Amino acid sequence: MQADIGIVTVLTDCELPAVMRAFGIDPTLTPDRIDEGMRYWIASLSSKYARKELKVVISAVGEAGNPNASAATTKLLKDYKPQLVCLIGIAAGVPGKLSLGDVVISQYILGYETEKLIPGGSESRPAWKGLRFAIKQDIEHFLSEINTMELERRIHAQTILLDPQKLPLNNTIPTSRVIKKNVVIASGEKIFGDGSLRQLASKHNDERIIAGEMEGIGFAISAERENCSWIVVRGISDHGEPISKDGRQKDKFHNIASIAAAEVIRAFLEKGYSTPTAATNQSDPIKALFGDAPPIVVRTVLVTMHDKNGIEPLLTHFHTSGVEVVATPNTAKFLHALGYTPLTTFEFTKCKPIWNLRGSLHPHILAAIEADPSKPIQVEELNSVGIKKIDMIFVNTKDPVVSDEEEPTRVLQQLAKVNIGGPGLLRWVIKNWRTCAAVVDSGDYPALLSDLKNNNNRLSLSIRIRLLMHALQYLSYKDNQSANLLKAFWPPIFGEG
Repeated sequence: MQADIGIVTVLTDCELPAVMRAFGIDPTLTPDRIDEGMRYWIASLSSKYARKELKVVISAVGEAGNPNASAATTKLLKDYKPQLVCLIGIAAGVPGKLSLGDVVISQYILGYETEKLIPGGSESRPAWKGLRFAIKQDIEHFLSEINTMELERRIHAQTILLDPQKLPLNNTIPTSRVIKKNVVIASGEKIFGDGSLRQLASKHNDERIIAGEMEGIGFAISAERENCSWIVVRGISDHGEPISKDGRQKDKFHNIASIAAAEVIRAFLEKGYSTPTAATNQSDPIKALFGDAPPIVVRTVLVTMHDKNGIEPLLTHFHTSGVEVVATPNTAKFLHALGYTPLTTFEFTKCKPIWNLRGSLHPHILAAIEADPSKPIQVEELNSVGIKKIDMIFVNTKDPVVSDEEEPTRVLQQLAKVNIGGPGLLRWVIKNWRTCAAVVDSGDYPALLSDLKNNNNRLSLSIRIRLLMHALQYLSYKDNQSANLLKAFWPPIFGEG
C-alpha cells in the first residue's frame, strides 16, 4: 500500500469529519480499511505544483495524547509510506495573539514537559522538532499566493452544513481569520484550562510559542524516526482558560476550528505543496551532471549550529571512526558538555580571537572547504600552514523574524541581529559543492548516518545531491526571512507605493 500524503486526526467528533469533508468524503462512509483498531479512508487531490494526483490516506487516533499520536503515526507511515504526513486538528491559542478560528502552521513543536530528575528537584529538558526546509519553503510560497476569499467561502460552505446546535452563537462565528506561520506549538500531556499557556513564552524565552496541544511532539518524533516530512496545522478553538470570550460555549468552537484547519491543509496540498524533489533519484541525467565530481571522504567536519537536536548519533559516529570535529566557540561549548572534544575554529586556524570576529569566515577555513583532495598541490598548500581539508559542514542559524506590523525602529534593531557567519559559510560550500558537503536539515541525519556507516565515511552520490538540494532550499528560506525585514520596514516609512 502506498500513499503520497498521510493525515492524522485525533478527535472523531470534529477533526476527523472536518478533514473528510475537506477531501470530499462523506463522514458517514465506512472506512476503506480497518487494521489493529485503526481506520483509514482514501482520497485523492489534484496538486497544482506537484503536477499530479495525490493519493491521500486519512486516519483518526481517537484518543488524545502524544503516546497515542506517536503510535498511530508510526503505523500509518509503515503501512502507507507517504512522502508527507500531516497532523490536523484544534489547539488552544494565547489570547491577544490568536483569535478563535485562526489557524497556526507550526515551524517548531516544543515538547515542554520533558525533564531531567536531579538531586533536590528537576530541570527542564524541552524537546524541539522543526519542519524541513523544503516544507517551510512551500508554506512561504503558499501563504503568499493563497486566495483568502476562496478559502473563507469553503470554510463557510462547510460550516453551514453543521447542526446549529453544534456551533457557537451566530454573532461569534468568525467570518475571516489569520493564518500564522513560523509559530511554535507547545505539546504535552496537559489540557490548558488555567491560563498557563501564556506563560510558556517567557519560560522558554521564545515569543513564537502561541498555541498548545497534546499530540504534536509525539507525532513529529515518529515522523522523523521514519524519515518522513511532516507538518502540523491547528485551528484555534479556545484560549486555554476557564472561560472563553463567548462564555462557556468554547467547546462549540471545536467544529469551527477543525474546519478551518482542514481547509487550510487541503488548500496547501492543492496549491502549495511541491512534493520532494526528484533530484534524490539517481537517474541517468543526474549521474551525467554530477558523476564526474571527485569523491568526498569525510575526515574533518565543521559544526556551527543553533539547533543541535539530533546531532549526537552523528557525533558518536565521528568519534568512533576517527573523524575530526571543528566547531565555532558556542557550539564547541555544547559539544564539550556532551563529552566530545572538538577543536574550536580559532584553534583550527591558529588565529587569536578578537572582538566580534566571525569564527567561521576565516580564509583558512574557506580554503579548507574549497581545496580539491584530488589535486595534491592544493592539499600540500593547506598542510604547509597546518590546516586540514574540511569535507563537511553542519550549519543552521536562528535569525530574527518580524511581522508586517513591527515598528520601523525595532525592524532596524532586528536587522543588526541577522546572522551572517552561517549563511555566508553555507554559500561558500554550495559554490564548492564538488569538494565539500553541507548539512542543514536534521531530517537528513538518519540517512546521512546510514550512508556514512555503509560507505566507510565516503558520501554516496544520492546523499550528496540530497544535501545540496536542501542547502539551496535553506538559503532560499533564509533570504526570504531577510526580505521580510525589508517588507516590514519599508511601508511604514515610505508608504506602500
